[in-house]
Amino acid sequence: MVASKYPRLLAAGFAFFGGWADVICLVRYNAFAGMQTGNIVMIGKSMVSDSLVDVLFYVAVVLCNMSGVICLELIKWCRTARGHGSRKRAATLMALPIAVLLLTCDALDTQGTSRWHVCLAATALGAQNALVGSPDSLAVPTTIMTGNIAKVGACIVSLLKAQGRRKESLETCRTYGTNLALVLATVAGAVGAALMLRIALVDEHPTLWCLAPNAVGLALLLLALDFPYLQRTAVGNANATPTTITNESRMHLARSDGAAEAAASSSSTSSSTAQGSSSLGLARV
Repeated sequence: MVASKYPRLLAAGFAFFGGWADVICLVRYNAFAGMQTGNIVMIGKSMVSDSLVDVLFYVAVVLCNMSGVICLELIKWCRTARGHGSRKRAATLMALPIAVLLLTCDALDTQGTSRWHVCLAATALGAQNALVGSPDSLAVPTTIMTGNIAKVGACIVSLLKAQGRRKESLETCRTYGTNLALVLATVAGAVGAALMLRIALVDEHPTLWCLAPNAVGLALLLLALDFPYLQRTAVGNANATPTTITNESRMHLARSDGAAEAAASSSSTSSSTAQGSSSLGLARV
């Protein structure tokens, strides 16, 4: 769980654009791009009341979201195998593909709206959510609000138990503050998307290019997610050369000292042997 201010702001930003994308896709395609619980529920509903095509549609959306996760994990696996580290610049590498998928979804709708276009958005948001929620990143899911709402409820109870004690109340707010921020950010994103749709009602195609803010916003957030890591890497690389030289020098000195000690030990052994031989000769005489 994120704790400092900078990661909390990033997590809230991802939650904002997650809420935005889900509202746009719900209005445009009658499906969710990021939150898959609704799509899974719709699979069950469609099995009874709708056609087989509807069932296959929602199954395809869920599988596309999962494919985004698989692609991300394969990229991290390949980078680990090459010695780059799974986390190193992963967000930066995924920023452009995620933005392209969302913009392509919008661009295809200019040629004619099809609900199957949501599969592109689902793939993009699947990769984004897996990247943000991984333990080596922010370690918090930004599209699953049920767990966050449950923790907000636990926060309220903890505040009641604190009974006004300042220290315990502050500690509780620090612990559960991120969960509340994610819920509020998701609501804010949903409100923003709904307002954009209402303003665009005067157009012939009110939902066109409504995912473009998501594409730009998520790309910038992913770059910002890697920014502190890249800074630490740059500092580490800048300090690596002197450290390496110092270690090599120390190893060289250690080898020299070892050789000198070995030579001294050998000389001492030779002297002791010579003295022993002389003593033995005198004793015989």
